[in-house]
Amino acid sequence: MKLKEKEILEALMNGSLKEKEMALKLIYSNQKVRNKIRKDLHFYKANDVELEEVLQDGVVKMYENIRNGKFEGRSSIWTYLLGI
Repeated sequence: MKLKEKEILEALMNGSLKEKEMALKLIYSNQKVRNKIRKDLHFYKANDVELEEVLQDGVVKMYENIRNGKFEGRSSIWTYLLGI
């Protein structure tokens, strides 16, 4: 299932546990984001395990920031995740 960014944010902020899980899975599995992080980490000679750790830590931090009102919506959630 493909959700729009607005729907993902709504699910993360106000959704049921199932909706939050689905939104987080969609974010975590986004190939465009994964490829960008992989490209950035390649500079540091990071391997796939490190990529997964960075991505997982970033998604968790992004989710916490959205839930705590620290995400102001001045960028897309994808740009925000990459900035973390």
